[in-house]
Amino acid sequence: MSSRRPSSTTRTSRDDEPNAITDQGELVREEDDAEAAKHEHRPFSHGWRDPAIAGARAAYMKAIAGGTLLTIVAILAILSIYWGAFWKLDDHLHNLHVVVADLDGGSIGQFVTQGLTSSNFTGSPKQLTFDVANRGQFASTQDVERYVLNEHVWAAVVVESGASQRLTAAATDASYNGSLALTVIIETARNENAVPVYIQPYLESSLRTLGAAFALQRARQLSGSDASAILGTAPQALTAPLGYTVRDLRPFDVPVAAAVDFVGLIYLLIISFLLTLLNYNARAASRLDTLLNLRSLILIRLIVPFAMYFAVSWFYSFISLAFQVPFSRWYGDGGFLIYWSMSFIAMCALGLAVEALVTILTPRFVPYFLILWIISNVSVAFYPLELLPGLFKYGHASPFYNVELAVRSLLFGTKSFLGLNFGVMVAWVAVSCVTIPLFSVLIRTRDRRAARRRIEEEKLER
Repeated sequence: MSSRRPSSTTRTSRDDEPNAITDQGELVREEDDAEAAKHEHRPFSHGWRDPAIAGARAAYMKAIAGGTLLTIVAILAILSIYWGAFWKLDDHLHNLHVVVADLDGGSIGQFVTQGLTSSNFTGSPKQLTFDVANRGQFASTQDVERYVLNEHVWAAVVVESGASQRLTAAATDASYNGSLALTVIIETARNENAVPVYIQPYLESSLRTLGAAFALQRARQLSGSDASAILGTAPQALTAPLGYTVRDLRPFDVPVAAAVDFVGLIYLLIISFLLTLLNYNARAASRLDTLLNLRSLILIRLIVPFAMYFAVSWFYSFISLAFQVPFSRWYGDGGFLIYWSMSFIAMCALGLAVEALVTILTPRFVPYFLILWIISNVSVAFYPLELLPGLFKYGHASPFYNVELAVRSLLFGTKSFLGLNFGVMVAWVAVSCVTIPLFSVLIRTRDRRAARRRIEEEKLER
């Protein structure tokens, strides 16, 4: 019996040997993992290919690849908006209307009216649309000017009263000036890009062609003796009987205004974006996002941006004043206050939209919205909406477009839409004042649920 005990003891130890080896192996692996972890977190000591930072390297490459792909998608989807706004502008030239006002009623008036409304000058998408004024619609050139200033049309061609009679009497009038027969009325400040690039050149080219045709027709109608007499007394009545004079009612005569009504708007949006990030990072650094109750958080998210925009918009507006932008030219001393008010409400409209979306997108992805926000506004602020595809009609509700209209009215005296412009901005602010609390509630609810899950997991681990 005593001889069996050693064998039993030996057998038992052999049975336990695999477990001992397993436990020892796990202990070794745990020590290796601990050492690797310790090595991995050692700062400033790793090469790019070091296996100890494989996890960090993989996370970095994943972030870079994902961000690059998202940027490519943003380029294709968002920048296409801007490119599309400038694509085939000529194909929409027919959306720009020009009124033809015949105050003469004679041969010149009939010739010009019939000529401009013929297929040679109008009727196709790449031609201006000429609308003939009804007889008696305008009593004078001043009436036509008011019609243009009220922006019923983009320009006007006026056949001046008595033009045909003056030409008939030109055989004995050496002072005859054919350029007084027609008046081209434009308003460059309404859009300094479209009027001098598309409207004015087209009108002048058309009228030069008509003038040459009229001179040839008249020369053929005159007998040799009459032609000789006119050449002797008033040669211009034969060589250039039909000309024109350009009258720019609202010239774009403040070059620095380009920084106020276009480029400056981009800066205004960028400043609003910076203030939004400042507000976000200040809340995160102070941990107010987690310390405040929901009501207090929503209040500071609404009140603090308004306070920042109020202060910053003053200094933004003072830059234009310092460079002598003439705000008092049409609205007196109140012009600058109107401009500051528009800058302030525009900053609120632009910035609060970012303030709302940073809640959902976080600072990591909100720059992509900034790109969309800039491009969608800039695309409708350079050329008239009539020249852009129908998709861009949204421009009537865009902040940039409305600020631009307000600035043009303040600086150049174009038609005022200030009530509408401010109304659009207030609407944007109102939408943001609804979405900011809504998104705050959604994120706070999500965070509370996540916190409860962490507490429950900690309890289960214990």
